[in-house]
Amino acid sequence: MISLRGVRKRYPDAEGAMLEVLSGADLSVAEGELVAIVGPSGCGKSTLLNVIGGLDTDYTGEVEVAGQRLTGLSDKALAAFRNRTVGFVFQSFNLLAPLNALENVMLPSFFGGAAASEGQQELEARARAALDRVGLAGKAKRRPPELSGGERQRVAIARALFGRPRLILCDEPTGNLDAKTGAEVIDFFLRLSQEDRQTLVVVTHEERVSKAAGRVLRLREGQLIDGREGAAAP
Repeated sequence: MISLRGVRKRYPDAEGAMLEVLSGADLSVAEGELVAIVGPSGCGKSTLLNVIGGLDTDYTGEVEVAGQRLTGLSDKALAAFRNRTVGFVFQSFNLLAPLNALENVMLPSFFGGAAASEGQQELEARARAALDRVGLAGKAKRRPPELSGGERQRVAIARALFGRPRLILCDEPTGNLDAKTGAEVIDFFLRLSQEDRQTLVVVTHEERVSKAAGRVLRLREGQLIDGREGAAAP
């Protein structure tokens, strides 16, 4: 599903010197895996996720996701790849407050051409099915301020599922949640992996997430190593 070979990424620091956050990183993720990538804040976890998801193109090395070689693709081709292949879940939820839960879930349809190719009823049915999958079928008309933090994150997950992606990328998805609600979100990710064979990559600094993952990788000095044994990542 995911193959990274020798990926390097550099940023200028405050003094103008180049800081290398990815130093020839290698990664292989099979379809249906739930992989946690751990490490302290600022180590490059989100950067790595952006590279995998086709959001960051300023790197060297080879990146292939779901059979698509991303290296060198145009912005238009990358946008099409993201829309059909990847769902994103972020720590901050990224929901639009004026829209209700159903409308927030349907947002990707207005950017990927689905609104033109599918009727409104079909899109709404797909969005309702995604909300039902995360246990929020009865709150489709609620707006984000009327939902708890855990419910807002589940709406964000439903939005990621709306496009039927082959890969879901999660950036600190439990960072804004209490322990109980965070555990519920983690359990849902486990069900997605085990029951639906959904591929998930979760970047986090939280132990409760990494304990639930099938495989844990640590980002250290710009490279991925086994999170438990210190061996190079497969």
